[in-house]
Amino acid sequence: MKKGVYVNGHKREDVVAYKQEVFLLIIEELGLYSRQYNKQEDGLWKVIEPVLPLGVNRHVFYYHDESCFHSYNYKKTIWLDSLIEQQKMLGKSKGKLIYVSNFIRIKGRIAIPELGLNTRKIIYPGARGDL
Repeated sequence: MKKGVYVNGHKREDVVAYKQEVFLLIIEELGLYSRQYNKQEDGLWKVIEPVLPLGVNRHVFYYHDESCFHSYNYKKTIWLDSLIEQQKMLGKSKGKLIYVSNFIRIKGRIAIPELGLNTRKIIYPGARGDL
């Protein structure tokens, strides 16, 4: 392996087998204990409450979402010096790394604005980052 290369192993045979034979079956069963949503012809969503066995509470799913990107991703503009009218060279850097982490639910990002609580976290990792 080269330095700085990360391999998460999500395609390994044992990982794929566990996902298919254990994890997805558990998630499917837990889905029976949560609300389902069905889109109607008028475009509105109908809530279908689960039929719960005695002693089982309704389950609510929350998801973790994260992304890493660089501040100059997909940069398509360049600066021109109006006095010289010469194109300035773009730097080789992709820009500062930005990491965004979120917890989300069916209705969107989890936040309680009245209490100033927010599950979104944005950090700029690195030697000169803003942790």
